[in-house]
Amino acid sequence: MTTQADPAARARAAQRSPRIVVGVDGSEQNQAALEWACAEARDLDAELVLTAACPLYPNAPGAWAVDLGIQEFEDSTRASLTAMRERLSTTVKTISIHVRTDGPVPTLLSVADDADLVVLGQRGVGATRRIMVGSTSIGVAGRSPVPVVVVPDSWTGPRVAEGPVVVGVFLTDDPHKQRDGEVLDYAFARAARLRAPLVAVAALERPRHGTMADATDALPAFLEPWTHRYPDVDVEPRVTSDSPTAAVLEAAPDARMVVLGRHTRTRHLGGFTLGSTARSVLRHAPCPVAVIPLAAG
Repeated sequence: MTTQADPAARARAAQRSPRIVVGVDGSEQNQAALEWACAEARDLDAELVLTAACPLYPNAPGAWAVDLGIQEFEDSTRASLTAMRERLSTTVKTISIHVRTDGPVPTLLSVADDADLVVLGQRGVGATRRIMVGSTSIGVAGRSPVPVVVVPDSWTGPRVAEGPVVVGVFLTDDPHKQRDGEVLDYAFARAARLRAPLVAVAALERPRHGTMADATDALPAFLEPWTHRYPDVDVEPRVTSDSPTAAVLEAAPDARMVVLGRHTRTRHLGGFTLGSTARSVLRHAPCPVAVIPLAAG
């Protein structure tokens, strides 16, 4: 799958086994993301990279004390991740550790280039030693060069074991404006691997051309290259007059995953644009959300 990662990073990725980075924040709420990442690493025979950030202490009394405090924090964090690696080693074959003294977003982005996937909790809320913070998922999903999956804290997969994969589709008959190819590639491949149905949602709040009936007829034809490639995936095309966010969230409660595209570049401050559908869905979806980076037009 093509992403915004640089060509050298893609070449390195093609020569090794898959690598999944998971952000660890030391909280109970983070367990859902950690379990999801472990299951994914096990299914794909991938390396799991346990990643934590150690932020600078803002009120340390002097340079020497700052260095000592940082080193102690790093050592404690590394020891916690080492113990976690031992616990998980019975289910995941290859596990590595990455600890960095920096903010959580730059820490995770620093290892994303050599990864195939980044997994985060929806809201990280550590206690006295906060390793990840609540805005991390938005900051990383908005700038990562590789796909990011954000898992809600309360997520339990068995609750929707038979649920679909939901994908948001930008419906257009202009091939020059087509921008969902990689999103549909990811969604169909995911549905095929899970043997799950797929719901393709196209939202037309203010159709510029034709009618809702025209769009309803057009969506199956639009999806035909993927339905041909994945004949075993049961596809439900769904066209609505809701906003894109409302349309996707309406389909999300029973879903195993929502898949959306991101059209801003990795250098874009904050990643997402104002009013981004992906940003809004990330905040409210009750299931894991995969954000796929695409070339910005």
